[in-house]
Amino acid sequence: ILLPVRILVAQGVTGPLPDPTGAWRVGRVTVEIVDTSRRMPDGRGPRRLMLHIWYPTSADAHGITLPYVERLEAAGSSLPDDELALLKSVQTHSFAAPVATPPRRGFSLLLFSHGEQMNAFLYSSLDEELASHGFVVVAVDHPGAALFSAYPDGTVVPYSQEQDLRGRVVDRAADLRFVRDQIGNLDVGGRRVEDLLSGRVGVLGHSSGGMAAALLCQQAPVVDACLNLDGRLDGAPFMTGEGISPPSRPFMYVTKPFRALTDAELRAEGITRDQATKEQGDTWARDAKLLAGGAPPSYRVTLDQATHESFSDERLLREPGEQSNFKLTTTIRDLVVGFFDMVLNSSQRGLAAPGSDGDVEVELLAPKPVP
Repeated sequence: ILLPVRILVAQGVTGPLPDPTGAWRVGRVTVEIVDTSRRMPDGRGPRRLMLHIWYPTSADAHGITLPYVERLEAAGSSLPDDELALLKSVQTHSFAAPVATPPRRGFSLLLFSHGEQMNAFLYSSLDEELASHGFVVVAVDHPGAALFSAYPDGTVVPYSQEQDLRGRVVDRAADLRFVRDQIGNLDVGGRRVEDLLSGRVGVLGHSSGGMAAALLCQQAPVVDACLNLDGRLDGAPFMTGEGISPPSRPFMYVTKPFRALTDAELRAEGITRDQATKEQGDTWARDAKLLAGGAPPSYRVTLDQATHESFSDERLLREPGEQSNFKLTTTIRDLVVGFFDMVLNSSQRGLAAPGSDGDVEVELLAPKPVP
């Protein structure tokens, strides 16, 4: 979903992102890596991946915070001046490459995949929050799937629809696997990233990025847990088909209720409202069965007030000062931090107990066996 930047400009968004709530301050660096075994979307040259790395740093880190979008000027040829001005105005809480000092046990690593026609920077609020709670977050701008990918040499690769979504999800998962394999070659804050880490790895993503995250937990193990933020493909929360197994690692699916179809949509589909309601109910039950078939623990969390855009910074930018968006953002950040803290760091904090508080329903569909 393309961020409706012209709408944002009309609303005059200039406010900062919500403050991170963890004990650590946040550093950020951007680097390029190259996968020589694969090609760019246009087939010209090896696959180039821009990585944005958010990481914990000491509480006394200070200086000028980084811009919301890296290399925005390079991508400016495809954006009007007012859109450039908007994106320049958004403030972050991330500092430029401060010294990284890990605790004795190290930090857990999280790989992040953005939504279709989005970018890693449009999830800065979530990534900063995770880093402030002691995670190293490596987010990928997937060339061809991102709104744009801007490289240090000035090259800009725009969004492309040349590939089907299923193939794009497979490519995203391959990008994430490659990033995992290259961690030993990356540096942040004067330290090798590998030296900061505990050895525990999670992966998460939004929309088609969430499907790619799930796919990593369906392949040979390279990660320890996966989280899908409202991604669906072929009517399911992870890839299905002959020979494809459910996730083999702890998994969480965070989503929203199905939307009631309009009368016009019902006419176009040639079904009644009762039929549509039954189909949605059947799909919801099928999702639960699929999730129950994965490795424990497997969660489905439903956010009653969420839309697909709630899982990025989009609604924060489009509706500045709207308290319901801040509440949703806080809820999503708490869920993501809580899940990975529990399954990667053995935190006793964990998640809210299964059940519903009105706006949030947590279902434990594949519980861990009792010792």
